[in-house]
Amino acid sequence: MSAWSMSSWAMLRRAGFPFDLLTPLRDDGFAERLRAAAAGGDWADAAARFDEVLSASVEHLVRAGRDERALEAIYLSSPEAYQRLRDWVHEDRGGPLNHRVKRRVQLLTMYLQRLCTKNETASFFGPLAWIRTGTADEPFRFADPGALRNRVFWSNWSVQQLARLVSADPAVWQALTPRATTQTFLTDGGARRIDFAEHPPLVEPVTELTDPALRELFALCDGRRTIAELAAGDPGELATRLAALVACGAVEVDITIPSGAPEPFTYLRDRVAELPQEPRGRWAAELDRLDELRQRVQDARGLTARIAAVEALNSGYADTGAGATARDGGKIASDRAIWYEDCRQDWGTAALAGPAAASLREEFPVLLELLFQLPLARLRARRAESHRWFVEVFGAGVEITVDEALAAAADTDLATRLQVLDDKQRAEYPAPLSAVLHANRHLPEVVLPMSWVREHLGDAPFDAWALCSADLHLSATGDDAVRAGEFTWVLGEVHALHEVLAGPFAMLHPDPGSLAEDCAAQREALSDTVICEPLKPHRGKMSVRVDTGGPQVEFSGRSAQPGRLRLTPGELRIRDEGDRLALRAERHGEVELVVPPQRWLADEGGSLFGCFTGVRAYQMVDFLGGPQVDHLPRLRIGRFVLARQTWWIDPEPAKRKIFHFDNQRLAWRIKHDNGLPDQVFVTFHEEPKPIFVDFRNPLLVEVFAKGAQSSEQPFRVTEMLPGPDAMWLDHGLGEHTNEFRIGFYRKADE
Repeated sequence: MSAWSMSSWAMLRRAGFPFDLLTPLRDDGFAERLRAAAAGGDWADAAARFDEVLSASVEHLVRAGRDERALEAIYLSSPEAYQRLRDWVHEDRGGPLNHRVKRRVQLLTMYLQRLCTKNETASFFGPLAWIRTGTADEPFRFADPGALRNRVFWSNWSVQQLARLVSADPAVWQALTPRATTQTFLTDGGARRIDFAEHPPLVEPVTELTDPALRELFALCDGRRTIAELAAGDPGELATRLAALVACGAVEVDITIPSGAPEPFTYLRDRVAELPQEPRGRWAAELDRLDELRQRVQDARGLTARIAAVEALNSGYADTGAGATARDGGKIASDRAIWYEDCRQDWGTAALAGPAAASLREEFPVLLELLFQLPLARLRARRAESHRWFVEVFGAGVEITVDEALAAAADTDLATRLQVLDDKQRAEYPAPLSAVLHANRHLPEVVLPMSWVREHLGDAPFDAWALCSADLHLSATGDDAVRAGEFTWVLGEVHALHEVLAGPFAMLHPDPGSLAEDCAAQREALSDTVICEPLKPHRGKMSVRVDTGGPQVEFSGRSAQPGRLRLTPGELRIRDEGDRLALRAERHGEVELVVPPQRWLADEGGSLFGCFTGVRAYQMVDFLGGPQVDHLPRLRIGRFVLARQTWWIDPEPAKRKIFHFDNQRLAWRIKHDNGLPDQVFVTFHEEPKPIFVDFRNPLLVEVFAKGAQSSEQPFRVTEMLPGPDAMWLDHGLGEHTNEFRIGFYRKADE
């Protein structure tokens, strides 16, 4: 029996447009001429055909861009991009490409490759499905896809803007309940503020709280007393003192929308319902009006209706005076508008079962043991070094508050000490996966049996719990092949949080309670400690958390959980247990964290909180050590590809000529010199997501050349797996790129 367990539910994500929509844009004959030229050096024949091939590819691109669904997807992603493309795709073609046309060709090419190859999980151009994970005895089955079911949600940041607007209403002022921030800690005669999201956590004195009157008021701001109750004396003096506490970050007065609240608009409505009668009725009516506009966006069908509904919502929101209706310049990692949309598509009586499920339950856990060797070694070293530092500074057997520990850590530069150790572990730990990949970097592929994995697991115990979700691509020609055992799993990433299964997408689940119960039960079985989630600043819809039953620590944000499941950093203590450090809370005993409270997971190696977590991994960089190299092979073990063939290539800076044949020559020379396959994904430092490139498509080659010439750092090229002949998910919709996201859990060895 495996020590790992698997979630009862898997999330299936697919691209919203079929992959073969890109096929007409390529020219196989022209590609063969370029292939021969790259090998032999004679480019004249290919150069003579370039203008003709380019013109034909642009025509096919524009034809695809005229599709209303494509234009709607572009509009939902970026209204600005839609405005640039809307009229242009309907213009008459003819004559040479001018600069304006070339820019639009590039823009539309980027959108089309994204719509056809990325599993976005956004609106109808990235629908998800929830699939039960079965056993080897059950048949693998997927019925025809059902209707798309879209949901439109309010963004957390936009509701917070509304909450500030409500709070600023003079009729609301006396009903507000000031609350001390959880980042402020009183000390003898003073106070310190800790920004837990920074790395290392930023510790600063709060000089205002040396004033006895402000300290007294600070203690009264408990989130229950209203301003009217606090102002029993001089209201003007109270307002002055509250303003001082707000200015120094010690107190919040405005209504605060919890970080990660699944339904922030509902939370605001509930707060408004607690207001006095006059502002309550007025603001409730205003919120009803706005939510009707959101519902209109959700119900709208077709490009024209959708644009009208979105514009009405934006206009209606702006009319409230709450502020901007868009933010962050369209950055993918953030909510870009006051609303976002996700979409579910059910697949009948679908079940991830049969041989596919058997391989996940029996083989993949063995691979996870190997994948987590290096992360476990890093965690052990971090724990030992943090314990050694603690005893050096505070002595043996001591228990102190978290703010005391972080203040000392800042004074002694613990973060650097831990990071140096972590870098050393990653560089020197003899991870078998690193060793086999680096030893065979001259090969395209390394194939190993499962017995090799068992031989290299080593004797070290798995001495931490693990909680993760894996992105796995099923590579097969169709359902029948999967049922016959003719498939391969391709590992994408192993995420740190299983809560990605219970985030905003859980609200699209056909039975959200079942998913939440499964996640909570799995997590509670992991450890004798209480595993908590650290709340961080709300950066986007992926910060949403449904209630899975786990406590949340309000390090940098407010929790929507009830009181028994909500902790503040002020409750936490760090204790020397003799051979290790423990994080404790009076109400829960020993607690551990899913991840450290810092903003970025990459900071874990230098975090004191990194010794109070389970073991986690994030992408292949957490599994591999060793020096930087130009190439690593594909690694196949049993039914699983653990690493795609990957290249790191230096850019070739040059003054660009857009859609010039020299760009085709540059790209194909790089392709030939590095032995790149025809279809790859390329990650440039300047782009947030990998870009699909088919070298037989001159428009995508242009995108590749642009990155190669303008990037300032080596770019990463990864082979496309699964390939177009093994995308599996078709069922009458056309071949679609897709992936399963599945939760895996492991308790530490006794």
